[in-house]
Amino acid sequence: MDRARAILWTLCVTEIVSWGVLVYAPAVFLLPMEQELGFTRAELSGGFSLAMLTCAISAVPVGRWLDRHGPRGIMTAGSCVAVVLTLAWSRVSTLSEYYAIWAGIGVTMACVLYQPAFAALATWFTTERRRALTILSLAAALASTLAPAGGVAARAPRLARRARWCWPRSSPS
Repeated sequence: MDRARAILWTLCVTEIVSWGVLVYAPAVFLLPMEQELGFTRAELSGGFSLAMLTCAISAVPVGRWLDRHGPRGIMTAGSCVAVVLTLAWSRVSTLSEYYAIWAGIGVTMACVLYQPAFAALATWFTTERRRALTILSLAAALASTLAPAGGVAARAPRLARRARWCWPRSSPS
């Protein structure tokens, strides 16, 4: 496999993980966070909204960086910071910590989601650029299916117990 194709498939995997963890996981974990942390659904959703805002504000400086230096450095740094912030998210105890973490996650979103990945593909692919961009877009779209499914699978034993409580027992004939 040539280097351009290796880059394409590596970006596909990183985009699936990035979208799954940074964009879709908050919805998957909304109810468990609400129950464990005691924050309201509106407060928790506010964190994700803050991330979207900081992502939008960060887009211009990230775009300038991409124009001057290319995507490798900013995507690598963004991924590393996203890991640290995701771990911090798992340890949050106050609403202000939660919002600070999600503000930071918003910056990492600007560094790792579609725009820098598309910039990388535009650099590496000249003749098959449209095909590479399509493959990456379709792969990243899988995150919308895989992340919620992963969240449900992680909670499967609990859901199975609930289903037993709700499901009518069949009577012996």
